[in-house]
Amino acid sequence: MSEVDPFSVDSDGDGLSDGAEAVLGTDASRADSDGDGLRDREEISRGTDPLDRDSDGDGIRDGADSDPTRSFNPFGSSRDTDSDGDGLSDDVEGRLGTDPRSRDSDGDGISDRQEVIDGTDPTSAPAPAPAPAPVPDPAPDPVPVPETPVDPFSVDSDGDGLSDGAEAVLGTDAS
Repeated sequence: MSEVDPFSVDSDGDGLSDGAEAVLGTDASRADSDGDGLRDREEISRGTDPLDRDSDGDGIRDGADSDPTRSFNPFGSSRDTDSDGDGLSDDVEGRLGTDPRSRDSDGDGISDRQEVIDGTDPTSAPAPAPAPAPVPDPAPDPVPVPETPVDPFSVDSDGDGLSDGAEAVLGTDAS
């Protein structure tokens, strides 16, 4: 039995990250946590329970069962139910804290099953990216135009001693 390395992505080499195994409750030091002949990631991919040797409750361990997601019991088993069709049984979703009626419990666009495989949290969407900073306008503001028209042929239209050109630069009224 290998030891769990907190700095390893996948200590047991079963295809599930140690973080995903912690969320699922599987053993990060054993590739096949329930000893049924299927590696933990393979169980998640098939929609079986990596903590139950007989996910469909038909008396045949998952690794030897031709269809470990379907019970031969005519009344079925609550462990095969996958209400949202995301590949995780309602029983597994109950342990994960995800919504068994929603393929994407946290609404981030990634199915719960894919998030478990990727080692991300299927109950918490990532925070939205911050809005980009506004880009400053590189063009200077235009020189204000006086509201009252000025006489283009006069040097000092309003007779206040400042030329119309000086008033335009200062932003004062030249009329």
